[in-house]
Amino acid sequence: MSPPSKVTPAGNNSNPSLGKLVAIYRRRRLGWAAFCSLVLMGIAVVLAPLFYGFYRHYYGYTQHGPVAAAAWSRTWYLIALLGLVIFSIFILNILKKSRQFVALHTKGIRIRASDTISIPWERIRGLSYSTVQPKFMNYHLKPCTRALLFLDNGAFIRLDQHIQEFGSLVDRIRKSLNPILNARIKENFNRGEWVSFGSIMVNQAGLRIDNLYTAWQDIHKISITSGFLVVELANQTEIRIPVVKISNLELMLQIVQAGVYA
Repeated sequence: MSPPSKVTPAGNNSNPSLGKLVAIYRRRRLGWAAFCSLVLMGIAVVLAPLFYGFYRHYYGYTQHGPVAAAAWSRTWYLIALLGLVIFSIFILNILKKSRQFVALHTKGIRIRASDTISIPWERIRGLSYSTVQPKFMNYHLKPCTRALLFLDNGAFIRLDQHIQEFGSLVDRIRKSLNPILNARIKENFNRGEWVSFGSIMVNQAGLRIDNLYTAWQDIHKISITSGFLVVELANQTEIRIPVVKISNLELMLQIVQAGVYA
């Protein structure tokens, strides 16, 4: 495996709208295992059918003449050509992703994925972060970490978990956002307005999940289990919401717990 990449430190770079650059988090480099997998894939989809096409051409030519050689090898040459096209697209996609980064500025964040976008902190309405342990039959697969930025226009941006030091990146985003978001959310909640936390909306009377309204007195318990927020109702039914779809989870839990147990 290659050594972990380092976060690019802040320099004198700045963005007119986002302020001074604080740090850049780039996509992690390929390790030896991933590199060897790419080599094996190239051999499997390109060289294997190409060499077999050479063999069929040689055998057909030596045994039956040029017509048979061309007919017997043509299909394998086409398979090799198709494999080359697919493999080239795959490699170009990897090279494109290798240029991705997330840059933190004093007044916002800049993200380069397919395009480069600049987002001031004031446009971000929430952040969600969760780690899920996938399972295949009885086997635990590699944990999957996900983070979403919720914007003021209702859209969201998924942060790539392959960005280096992903947990540190999310923590720094949260520290920049919390002073702005917490004051805004508490003010709106205390005025009796609906406050959005991604898939959940909350006010002083209850909460709304996917347009299903539930009053606080109808909620028995709220907990987090295996990457899900579980809302247990008084009628013994449950509502489960993936944590990654909930923004500002810590503040939402404070408000929700106060509503349930008030």
